Amino acid sequence: MAFETFGLASREPRFSILRHLKNARVVYLIDESHHNKKNILENIGIAKQLIRSANVDLIGVESHEGGHAYDEYDDRYTLSYMNGEISFAPLVNDCPWFAQGVTVEGVPLVGVECRGLLNQICTQIQFNEWSGPKPLHPNQVRRSMHFLKTLFCERAKLGISQNAIINCGRDHNAHISEFIKKGEVETIAGFAASYVRVHTYSFQD
Repeated sequence: MAFETFGLASREPRFSILRHLKNARVVYLIDESHHNKKNILENIGIAKQLIRSANVDLIGVESHEGGHAYDEYDDRYTLSYMNGEISFAPLVNDCPWFAQGVTVEGVPLVGVECRGLLNQICTQIQFNEWSGPKPLHPNQVRRSMHFLKTLFCERAKLGISQNAIINCGRDHNAHISEFIKKGEVETIAGFAASYVRVHTYSFQD
């Protein structure tokens, strides 16, 4: 499969098969380095090729909100559900470029971020309630779980049956890789799937 790089000098992306189930749908986990425009452009090219050549018909993005709402003050999920389709889902960070770049492909694009969990991290850091590194905050793993659950909830809601992409930060895909190693991913996602991780050579922390 040839990959578009929008004129950028780049080697082929690396694909790592994390889990293979016979006849199962595939979730491609694309690592994003936020604010690294070269990486994001390459990821857009990869996603477009997967849409055209690998039967991808759903994309979940960290940049927009979706799924069950989380009350950051009561520290619990609520019964409210945020429709993840990008036309409805609000932007929750300042990195919308991947979502904007793949919108033209006509594939449903859904937000998978949990605003409540994210806000709780930022608040606890601001008021010195969490002194460790931001990537190690316990809510980061919970956000990764939320990404998976929301992707498959949206998949069911939209009646989609083919393969999917999650585009998010490398640490979140590392969490998902751990869920797979520990045999927890199906329980978290609520659906059996194969998983492939995609990492471009332009990726930077």
